Amino acid sequence: MTRAGILVLVLSCAVARPTLFAQKPVCDDAAVMALRGKWIADSPPRPQNITVEQYQQAAKRTDAAHLLLLEAYPELVGMQEGRWWRTVGGSALDGAPGLLSYYYIGGLSQYFCAPNASPDSILGKLGAPSRPVYVARAAETNLMVHFNQLAGFLTGRAGMSIGGLQVFERPRAAGTWKGYDLYVREQNLAGDGTVVVVRKGMLPYRPVTRKQYLEYMIASVERNFDDMVTAEKQALKDPNLSAFRAEAEQRLADLLKLGNERAVRYRAELKQHTADRTLDTPAIVEGEGPDTFSTEEKGGKALVTVNPDYFRKDLPSYVPQVIVVHWQLQEGVASRHFGKLVEASLPIEKFLAMIDR
Repeated sequence: MTRAGILVLVLSCAVARPTLFAQKPVCDDAAVMALRGKWIADSPPRPQNITVEQYQQAAKRTDAAHLLLLEAYPELVGMQEGRWWRTVGGSALDGAPGLLSYYYIGGLSQYFCAPNASPDSILGKLGAPSRPVYVARAAETNLMVHFNQLAGFLTGRAGMSIGGLQVFERPRAAGTWKGYDLYVREQNLAGDGTVVVVRKGMLPYRPVTRKQYLEYMIASVERNFDDMVTAEKQALKDPNLSAFRAEAEQRLADLLKLGNERAVRYRAELKQHTADRTLDTPAIVEGEGPDTFSTEEKGGKALVTVNPDYFRKDLPSYVPQVIVVHWQLQEGVASRHFGKLVEASLPIEKFLAMIDR
């Protein structure tokens, strides 16, 4: 057969059987964003310690939070599904007893491309690398709305309380968003944001002063020192300590010789800040130990406690007095799209309208 005849035969086959030469589907951002998911409501039943009225009122507000998300993000673009639920009766807000805490979560499982997935892997069996895949119920892209809670915003310092109130670290504001201070988690490289919605003119937390911090640390390290001395003296009474008695006696002697060095240094700090008239300034600390005062710009954490004076006692327990709105993203085109719409269109002013109502 001549070359011309071979060419005619090949072309004829291509016309008759185009699939012989069709390329395999390619997974890319366009393929991901062409997919659509649906919302699924997935809320647990009413806890026994929550009254019917409390649950209904909390449900009313969490339902409203979901509708506000839909205003900003009406279609699940590039998402396999969205699950939203409420939890009523979270941990009590320290310093504001009697408040009912509850929260809403709208979690999304996004499609993504897995170009390196092998055919026998889990993702390969789902269709990767030729088409978008997902991890069911991942929910790592989400919007969370905490009512009467400061969860996701303040981080508690374990075992530290001042004036009977738990001490928290307040994150540094990374900027502003729609007139609100915007807080971000440094460890989340994909992106996130947190804003705190409160009544105007007052905050639900207040700063710990340098005086309060230093006095707490002095009392704490002195107590720890006394406990160490007591433990060493008690150990020397053990009749079975003969082989290690000399070592224990030396350890106690060294401890008493050095004295409570940390307390001495904290007392020096207290004296210095008294002279400088800076005792009433906010305590922004970095690490532990003397000379810890820093600035937020240098990585210091502002210490705060809940402000009991902020919270009204004439309102029903379920009425929101503080709302923390937090969105979290993950790597992926669909998650970035979600974040873009939330940041552009989430009607934060409607959350403000819920305060005290």
